[in-house]
Amino acid sequence: MSSETAMPRAIHAPDVTVGPSPGRGLGVFAGRGFAPNETIEVCPVIVLSEADARRLDDTRLNEYYFGWGMDGKQAGIVLGYGSIYNHSFTPNAVHNKNAANDTMVVVAVREIAAGEEIFIHYETGKDGDEQPMWFEVR
Repeated sequence: MSSETAMPRAIHAPDVTVGPSPGRGLGVFAGRGFAPNETIEVCPVIVLSEADARRLDDTRLNEYYFGWGMDGKQAGIVLGYGSIYNHSFTPNAVHNKNAANDTMVVVAVREIAAGEEIFIHYETGKDGDEQPMWFEVR
């Protein structure tokens, strides 16, 4: 990435925290309030090849990586808290994948109160076509 490319706002530890999410394991929670369209976190991404992604499928990391690249067949290991956000069909945030600079940006879609868990919608289909989740949605 060139030094001329502006990086979005970086995460600040008090802004988000990780803690227990009942029935889900860990989750990401707002450490302060967020306004709609406010950036919550900018996560660096380590991109792995399709072959490496298939190797991950037989490991615990299978539950934590994102499909990456034009066809989603590569793996994106999302750093920061990016791989810990839980899924909801009615999320309070979105995640925007940016393959050009290998980042994923999490943005509030509505007001999020301090202490509230931050949810994203895991994209499992093409063009908004919902696919079943590989886990029980709570």
